[in-house]
Amino acid sequence: MNGHLTLRDRVKLQYLIENQPRITLSKSADCLTADPSTIYRELKSRAVHHPGKNVLYNHGDHFPECGRLHRFPYTCNACEKKHSCSRATRFYDAYAAQAAYEKNLRESRKHPYRSEEEMKALNRQISPLIFQGQSLYAALESNPQIHLPESSARRYIERGYFDCRNIDLPRTVRFQHPWKAPVMRIRPLPVTVLHNRTFQDYQDYCASSKRVTLQLDTVIGKLKDNHFILTLFEPQSRFQWGYILPKSAKAVNQKILKLTRQLTAAHSLFFDCILTDNGFEFQLLPLIESDPDTGELFFRVFFCDPYASFQKGGCERNHEFLRFFYQKGKTLDFIQQYELDEIFSQIDSLPRKSLGGKTSFQRFMELFQFDPSSILDIHEIVPAKLRMKK
Repeated sequence: MNGHLTLRDRVKLQYLIENQPRITLSKSADCLTADPSTIYRELKSRAVHHPGKNVLYNHGDHFPECGRLHRFPYTCNACEKKHSCSRATRFYDAYAAQAAYEKNLRESRKHPYRSEEEMKALNRQISPLIFQGQSLYAALESNPQIHLPESSARRYIERGYFDCRNIDLPRTVRFQHPWKAPVMRIRPLPVTVLHNRTFQDYQDYCASSKRVTLQLDTVIGKLKDNHFILTLFEPQSRFQWGYILPKSAKAVNQKILKLTRQLTAAHSLFFDCILTDNGFEFQLLPLIESDPDTGELFFRVFFCDPYASFQKGGCERNHEFLRFFYQKGKTLDFIQQYELDEIFSQIDSLPRKSLGGKTSFQRFMELFQFDPSSILDIHEIVPAKLRMKK
């Protein structure tokens, strides 16, 4: 381990302190293959402090803390009275700790990799020319002895390292930053669900043996719709199909369990792990990893890191074909399943350059030795009849 904890390490740490009351600092360090001092600093610095609830205990700005916070795990995560305690509390959250770590990492890399003397020399060469009304490009071009990219010079000016400012540049202040829609933060998965199911766990699982992954995602029309499209994507063949389902995790589980049993009965269960995102509709998938009746393991479920859709980029990229038929912002409540099956039949019958001119149908049958149309309501279409638009 390189001394930096990952999201998987932080999820595991939170899981340990919440579910193993007898865990010690040294044992938790052994489980994470980290130094005990690293775990100590992580819990001490990343835990979020909450003031006490009872004003009688308030002495100015100081709230008395429980004595348990002075010994491992230095947090209130596993305390039985954490919801009713009137004293100051401290809670460790893996997601918040990872966000704080990434913020510190970004801030530490913002500073220039130059000495103070070098920055002063650059300032003496660039700032007077900017004050004379020259553009930054002209100032750098007229002084070949300045070995500094224009983009770096703009960042130095914006962060206040030089005497000149953005307002001194001829055109910089005229350009406004484009408006960005606020990001809708999803509620993260519980640690008990994410434990041993992070993307790093998925990479280790695939490295241990050759695995076939099924990537799951959803396509949404309008936010007020009652249904969405569940898409299933096999990366090696680019084969994809989907189902119209109600917006619920239970509906997703029922459909995946039914499909798995059909493939198992036909001796054609071609995948052994599922990779999906942190959406609410997938949070119950671990419940159907094995057959509820026999206990037979069907597949393993893993989740991408929050806001890291590139980790299942094949599925995301393949959605562009679906958008040829259903544009963003259009309702999906009136789509029939047979219409969706026909659309995916068109998509999977399209020759792909990435597959050497073969279709997803052809590549799928080469890899797994069975015709998917025998299980799914999708059929192969000859090139002359392909119609990639609605």
